[in-house]
Amino acid sequence: MDESKKGIALFITLLVIASILSIIAVSFSYLDKAHDDAGKASSLIQANLLYTNTTNILKTQFPGGKQNAGTPGGQQGSSNSQALYFLYTSPIILNEEISGFSLNLQCQPLMSGVPMQWLDEQFSPNVPERYEAARKVLTYIIEEYRIEEPYELEQLIFSAITGIKEYNSDFEPRIKPPRGIHSKQQFERILFEYRLNHDDPNVLKVPWEQYFVFSDIDKESVIDGKYLTAEVISAYFEIPLDIVREQWVNDPDTNSKPSLKDFLADNGVYTPPSPKVFSDKELNAMHCEESYAYRGNHYRFSFDYKDGRSLNFEFHEKL
Repeated sequence: MDESKKGIALFITLLVIASILSIIAVSFSYLDKAHDDAGKASSLIQANLLYTNTTNILKTQFPGGKQNAGTPGGQQGSSNSQALYFLYTSPIILNEEISGFSLNLQCQPLMSGVPMQWLDEQFSPNVPERYEAARKVLTYIIEEYRIEEPYELEQLIFSAITGIKEYNSDFEPRIKPPRGIHSKQQFERILFEYRLNHDDPNVLKVPWEQYFVFSDIDKESVIDGKYLTAEVISAYFEIPLDIVREQWVNDPDTNSKPSLKDFLADNGVYTPPSPKVFSDKELNAMHCEESYAYRGNHYRFSFDYKDGRSLNFEFHEKL
């Protein structure tokens, strides 16, 4: 990396740090006002303040728009890449001695796996490659982890995704279940039901979050071509997992991976990845968890951020 690129990376790093620090500066002004409130109420107020300020900073640093801001290879695109790399690899930890307030912010790529919603063939009917990708990965999991009752598991997943269930009588409930799987917790309930009904422990051995994304997505969503997991590459492109884990890593000199297309070609896969399934750049899409200490207790909240929008906020009480 030449000196100019190092300078850009350092500037972006400092800019992100300064932006995160501004979260604390704004939040502290409200802490004194809420100091005498009930603990639970004031902790929730603090979470909302931190959430609002954090997402506002993310919107400034990683705005909405097509994938990575800036043209391919351009300075702005490079800056966005460096900022994302910094955010994903360097958790923000801040402490304020006088009030005892502390904060820890960690973000990870959101679209690093196959969206679970793609298993609904009607979700994106004009792009059958997405359904085929989801089916291929699910089939790989069933075979690799020796799921004993694959049809039953598939039916449970399909029922949750489509909102369609099979009934043993002519009775159909007036209120139909909501369509889609929108969180890891929701999917874990499906796994628990399958495990309970079929006594198959193998389903709990699968690192599902390494293969699938459990979040709300839109029709334009694609898999992050820079931060997709080694497990997805192995399952979809049929490359041994140990080889992918060894090679799909960041270059220490540039803090970046090769393009997915180049990586596949180096491993004997010469068909370019479909742009309707995989992006060619990193996405401004992430899952963040923010924990903080307040008045002697620790709290945590999480949310998803994608292209200028924040969603799936969850507040967790005392840790």
